[in-house]
Amino acid sequence: DEMVALDSTVGETIVSDNGELLVEDETTNPSTPGEAVLASTSISSNFFSSAKLTREQNRAREKESLLEMMDSDTLTDEVKQKAVDSYLALTDIMEKENATELLLEAKGFDGAVVTIIDNCVDVVINAPTITEQQIAQIESIVERKTEASAENIVISPVVVEE
Repeated sequence: DEMVALDSTVGETIVSDNGELLVEDETTNPSTPGEAVLASTSISSNFFSSAKLTREQNRAREKESLLEMMDSDTLTDEVKQKAVDSYLALTDIMEKENATELLLEAKGFDGAVVTIIDNCVDVVINAPTITEQQIAQIESIVERKTEASAENIVISPVVVEE
């Protein structure tokens, strides 16, 4: 996988080519699904917009490839149907990510980035620390909007440096 590293002071923040966010430092490595990471990582001020843009560009490329497969004259109907199913699933994931981000931001979690990969949900929150009550609130929103279970949700607070 091609990785794009984003500027970071304490740890390393990486967005993989499928839009997955990887936030690592000494306290969060490795991330365990279902576990909120309480120590924050310092990141550059453009992290949230860059992460969302990279994710959207990668998802658009995936959708374009699937559309090409659906329109192909050389592929079997079975392969084309799998492309249709994948396209619909990807669209559903994108809608869930956006809806979750909007609701998190409406509840005061500014700059949230939500990424869903293989039924696991990574949530990056712009906060120096998060309380147990905030973790429960974030998990509740993510579970409701993505249908993921708590053990498949990783919450990572980060601090934006101006």
